[in-house]
Amino acid sequence: MIISSRASISALDAASKDLSVRASNITNQRTSTPVDTVEISAAAQAAAANTEDSDESVFRPSQVSNVSVAGGGVQAVVREKAPSHHIAHNPDDPKANTDGMVALPNVKIVDELIGMSQARTMFEANLAMVRAEDEMAGTLLDSRF
Repeated sequence: MIISSRASISALDAASKDLSVRASNITNQRTSTPVDTVEISAAAQAAAANTEDSDESVFRPSQVSNVSVAGGGVQAVVREKAPSHHIAHNPDDPKANTDGMVALPNVKIVDELIGMSQARTMFEANLAMVRAEDEMAGTLLDSRF
């Protein structure tokens, strides 16, 4: 029962981290940045060359992968999305270059919402497991005394 508890608790932690990363991605999906401050393909960089430098911090979207852990359970591994940004034409953006090009985070709202739904389901299922294990342990202790 200890191993299954550990697995359920690690899955709760992984689901929580996944939800947090996706919420951050959704919140920052419209955060623009100058084209020359992010890694994009050479062709996109050439097409949207920017002559100004910026020292601002840049939001970089992330993604979560669940990895099996020896002995049971999962661990959430957070990695930066690649490519992290895509180029958009928005000449009204104060961070746009002379051609009106700006970099936006590579966040697809539909993918994030579906992922949040999956993470929520994972969280709920593992929470039900922890509750069932707690109830079984209580029943076991009650029957011994």
